[in-house]
Amino acid sequence: MTGWRLSLARISLALAVAAISPLTARAAESASVTGKVTDAGGAALPDAVVSVAELKLGTTSGADGSFSFAGLPAGRYTLSVRRSGYAPSVITFTVPPASPLEIKLATTPFQIAPLDVTGTRGPIDPDRSAQPTASLSGDDVQKERSVSLAHAIDALPGMRTISTGEQVGKPVIRGLAGPRVLVLEDGYRLEDYSWSDEDGPSVDARLTDRVEVVRGPASVLYGSDAMGGVV
Repeated sequence: MTGWRLSLARISLALAVAAISPLTARAAESASVTGKVTDAGGAALPDAVVSVAELKLGTTSGADGSFSFAGLPAGRYTLSVRRSGYAPSVITFTVPPASPLEIKLATTPFQIAPLDVTGTRGPIDPDRSAQPTASLSGDDVQKERSVSLAHAIDALPGMRTISTGEQVGKPVIRGLAGPRVLVLEDGYRLEDYSWSDEDGPSVDARLTDRVEVVRGPASVLYGSDAMGGVV
């Protein structure tokens, strides 16, 4: 009886060893792969895209140009490295590697799609404007007979005036005034009216040929202070 139990124990141990051996062998065949990406002068290249094509694995190089892949099965693989401004590099390597991989990238010119930015400080057709506009010109300006620019355009849609007298006023566009409304005279910024309640834009409306108002944010075209609009 004792011999029978001993035989069963030996058989169980043999099966356990047989089951563990392939796993141990596969673990021994896998290894980590490390490497570094540099330029032609040996300087580290961060943020390079490193990928193993056969395993569909990818990573990016660190600040020192280093990268790593853990637990790759034994075999032969293709490593591709890409970074903007450099020619891509493709190499083959085996696992386990004999030493850390070293990839040097050469600089190369590349084409960037053109970016067109169009803007104008001059009068434009209201029908072609991306934002609501209104204007006074000719006799319409003269009919106001006002020194104050803000009073002259007060009747335009979306306009109001902060006034401290008959001839002193600040333009208000959709409730915003002062440093949130940009005033241009012949394309030049006026900065003398933004803060004080007693000062308006130093433009005599009686000497003006045309006044145009752009309602809504326009800082992209006209610069800072145009959050509410532009006069």
